Amino acid sequence: MPLQPDWSVVLFAIALCSVSTAAIGLAPALRGTRDAADFIAVQRGTIGIRRPALRAVLLSAQIALSGTLLFGATLLTRGLIHASTIDPGYDLDGVAIARVTLPADAYDWARAENFVTELKQALPSSVAAPVGFVDYAPLQPSSLGASVRRPQDPRDDERRVHLRSVSAGAFDALGIPLVTGRIYTDQAVSEIVVNETLARMFWSGSPALGEQLIDRSTTYTVVGVAKDVRFSGLGAIEPMIYMPRLLSKMPQLLFKNQDRETAERLRATVLGLEPRASVTIAPLAETVRESLRFSYTGVVVGWLLGGLALLLAIVGVFGVFSYIVEERTREIGIRLALGAGRSEVLALVFRATRSSVLIGLGCAGVLAIVTGFVLRSYLFGLSPFDPLAYAGAATLIALAALIATAIPVRRATRVDPVLVLRLE
Repeated sequence: MPLQPDWSVVLFAIALCSVSTAAIGLAPALRGTRDAADFIAVQRGTIGIRRPALRAVLLSAQIALSGTLLFGATLLTRGLIHASTIDPGYDLDGVAIARVTLPADAYDWARAENFVTELKQALPSSVAAPVGFVDYAPLQPSSLGASVRRPQDPRDDERRVHLRSVSAGAFDALGIPLVTGRIYTDQAVSEIVVNETLARMFWSGSPALGEQLIDRSTTYTVVGVAKDVRFSGLGAIEPMIYMPRLLSKMPQLLFKNQDRETAERLRATVLGLEPRASVTIAPLAETVRESLRFSYTGVVVGWLLGGLALLLAIVGVFGVFSYIVEERTREIGIRLALGAGRSEVLALVFRATRSSVLIGLGCAGVLAIVTGFVLRSYLFGLSPFDPLAYAGAATLIALAALIATAIPVRRATRVDPVLVLRLE
């Protein structure tokens, strides 16, 4: 799709930039004309130095913003690294997924359902590997869920659980073991398999086999308890119900990818039933990359914003320290002439910005904690208080502060007191 600029957005951006530039430039200009006499008096030593509150606030805001963004980017990066080490609990490398697309103009829901039935009947004779049907691939994002309760529970005591439509063959294709019970048949309409987390949530250690769950007006019977696996995402394992009823028009196929011939036989079986269909086969492991796609985007955006904020903070801190050194050159020279050491000069410079820096770092710490909880769903089980993320962000801020203060501090310690006194 061609991209075309929206001129209303362009004009708004231009107007916003113009107003911002005027506002940012006007305030220092007005202050400069108003404080010209004070500046001359300061140079002559007749009045003390006033430290603008706005400068301190802006410095604190820059440090707080850059620290928060850097922590968020570091935490997202740590979350991705953690996700790459998570074992979902079933075979990803040895399983392939086939996506079948039927001609839209030739298949309504009834014809598509008949096609799926014929495909289920034809596959066992052509493909020896276990084949299963799913509405959503494992780890593929889905908002499908149900509010269920036990028959003895009040109607308003429903609990929200994840729901996945999978055929009986999908358990064998993925290698998801059963803890107890059996797998339902594809023809069953009221049988379900639950995971261990859901069984503990409703029956807390008691046998779940034969128990019932009610979803609205439908009553389901638990015929099996499956081992806990990460089916709906790489985060914490949620209570899950597996049911045989497929809800999509054309479900996806999972099969043991033993060799290339298996995939070609499956493709030939589909095309034998419908030559106009298109079949796309890929390793199931690619769904992991798909599930992490938004997280990768978030990491890139986070580092871009964090890097930009860090650059602005470096410029801001450098400007403030340079201004302080320039502003206090006379005072520094006199102190050095009276015997003050280099450490006392450094303490003088840092003391002028101590409150701003500490307030900025404190705000960054508080905002970092809030950011950790906001990003929790993108951390895949990683703690929002991950110490490595805090250490990484703190290290970057420390390096930035070192870079920003190196030149001004060096200039402050090299003030020649003889030259300053001679100018006086």
